[in-house]
Amino acid sequence: MNDLDEVVEAAEALHRETAQLASGARRWRRLRARGLSMSEIVGDERNRSVLTGAARVARAAAGLLSRLRTIVVEALSREGWTRRQLAGLIGVTHQRISKIARLPDHSDRPLTRQPG
Repeated sequence: MNDLDEVVEAAEALHRETAQLASGARRWRRLRARGLSMSEIVGDERNRSVLTGAARVARAAAGLLSRLRTIVVEALSREGWTRRQLAGLIGVTHQRISKIARLPDHSDRPLTRQPG
């Protein structure tokens, strides 16, 4: 399995989790439309899964984004992209690119991994 296969699997799992979250949020919306208070909704243990599910989705999405950024930074750096070019593509600072690549900041030079 290569890096992008892992990203695809993680994205598909995130999609399933998000669909479950949406289902729970729709349930909350129906309950509110019937006049239940938020206290009544979250007072039911079954409804609390919406909150924990949202937290899980957020963590999973952040992890997926981090992994995907790392894959892109490493691949494009091998192709000669500079930190500033990568930063512009990804929408972060060139210093953040150095952290993603775990290298010292030399923003106008292509990234290259040091042995070791």
